Amino acid sequence: MLRLIDCTFICFDFETTGISAQVDRIVDIGAVIFNIDTDRQEVFSEIVNPQQPISASASAVHGLFAEDVCDAPLITDTLPAFLDFIPRDGVLVAHNAGFDRSFLASACAFNSMEPPCNEVICTLPICRRAWPDLKNYRLETVGRYLNLIDVEEHRGLADSLLLAQVFRRAIDRLSINTKEELFTITTPHSVAEVGMKPASVPDGFELFSSAIDNGSDMVIQYGDDSRAFRRITPERVITNGSRVYLLAVCHRDRIRKQFRFDRIHKFHCVAER
Repeated sequence: MLRLIDCTFICFDFETTGISAQVDRIVDIGAVIFNIDTDRQEVFSEIVNPQQPISASASAVHGLFAEDVCDAPLITDTLPAFLDFIPRDGVLVAHNAGFDRSFLASACAFNSMEPPCNEVICTLPICRRAWPDLKNYRLETVGRYLNLIDVEEHRGLADSLLLAQVFRRAIDRLSINTKEELFTITTPHSVAEVGMKPASVPDGFELFSSAIDNGSDMVIQYGDDSRAFRRITPERVITNGSRVYLLAVCHRDRIRKQFRFDRIHKFHCVAER
């Protein structure tokens, strides 16, 4: 059995323009390489120009706005550097790993790059096992409980460094000594198994994002056989497998509906009076 002290771990965290990995983009990458029994570590930190608007809800979390990323390098430059940073034999570690894993898979797919073959584990089940009585298991909640932070930064590198500390504390508290023991608590996955394909969304998606943030109405032509336009109030973007949907209030039908992006053929914003 492989001892944990002989393993290399990479805690990583992405900040993004929104919550949909097939539509939104990465704006901040943070990571730290470390071993359980040493203080030596290597860090990676890079702001990314996502080439699309950052949703107001996302900016409220991580504090990044258009002016912060407009001069930053593109993902075509930062992603290869990040992939090169990851040791091939290391275990990737993330908190709520499904989120970060899906964004990494999407970034690789959109940029025609091979995703890393590393095992990816989530620290949520480890934290639940280590501290079963917490009110919730947000990384910041666990960090505050362990007196590791006073202020929530919500940035890629800061969260990665915090996660590395939390991970070490949990491993020690649970007396986990081998990789096999660790994997009985948190099941390893891979980035490749996400099966992410580039979403089929119309050119000009930024108009939908802006309408969602501003609560504005839009007019769309929807459906393969329809020439009629309908007025909608976009609310949010959701995904189901490889398909991307717009959740919006349809003024014609007077109900909230899901619209497949690949069936929206024409669209424009409604001018404010």
